[in-house]
Amino acid sequence: MNNIGRFVGFAVPELGAAHDSGFWSRNLWWVTLPALPLALLSLWRERRTLRTNELLQANLVMAGVILGVLVLSASARGGYALPLLIPLSLLGASSAVSPGARLERAWRGAARLVFGAVAALLWLTWAYVMFSGDPLHLHGLYAQLPPVPDRHLDAAVVGACALASAAALALMFWRAPRQVALQTWAVGLALCWLLAAGLFTPWVDQVKSYRDVFTSMRPFLAPGAECVASPGLGESERAMLRYYTGVVTQRVESKQAADCRLLLVEDWRGEAPRRVDGRRWVAVWEGTRPADDRERFRLYRRRP
Repeated sequence: MNNIGRFVGFAVPELGAAHDSGFWSRNLWWVTLPALPLALLSLWRERRTLRTNELLQANLVMAGVILGVLVLSASARGGYALPLLIPLSLLGASSAVSPGARLERAWRGAARLVFGAVAALLWLTWAYVMFSGDPLHLHGLYAQLPPVPDRHLDAAVVGACALASAAALALMFWRAPRQVALQTWAVGLALCWLLAAGLFTPWVDQVKSYRDVFTSMRPFLAPGAECVASPGLGESERAMLRYYTGVVTQRVESKQAADCRLLLVEDWRGEAPRRVDGRRWVAVWEGTRPADDRERFRLYRRRP
């Protein structure tokens, strides 16, 4: 199911993550950054030795085979491209160490500008959320963070993030004899991930977690909780439902779902009430995550 089924396609209706035609053209550039541009630079530099350089040939063939598998697969997710980073990194290693003086300056300056701006934005956003009024009024934050965030100040986490920011600032602007651009990129990227994880994880978990949604549904599951049917419920949502409530839903397409007295619908466009036969099912519960205006869950009970 998870290997052959995802690649050939017969597991996609059940496991999800269908491959649309433009998925990799939209996502491959940032998944492989900066390995892909460095690999292309190395190939251009070594283009005259490509016929005889077996190391370049091996990595180029490996990258082509992995990319071909990704393109031909019936299922697509960003994580599936991780193996592609291995040959691309090996191809781009020489360019990463010695990119040339002009590219070195441009790469170093871009890394300082981009990651420095992102780190500053993370700190400013954290300060706004922590010390602003209650609830949040900035629309861009309202869509990503809870409307009424927990403003408990964890001094240890904030102190660690401040020390990491100071250390990263020193490393990003420290002039080493070699690998300055690569060092600046790696340090800046690590700093931004650290700030995002350290400062925002409690708030992101509060708004993205399915815990409150599915635990609020628990009182409406009995009787009939031993069998809950679901049409097209996502793989991650099914896992979280089982984790928080112990319920394993049955696909509507399966024979086991025919006798289920409960129906759980993941509603993305508000069309569930029109799609569910009101003569057979009656709505007993609905819920959504905080600040999520797209996804809604509706629980129906079969009429006697």
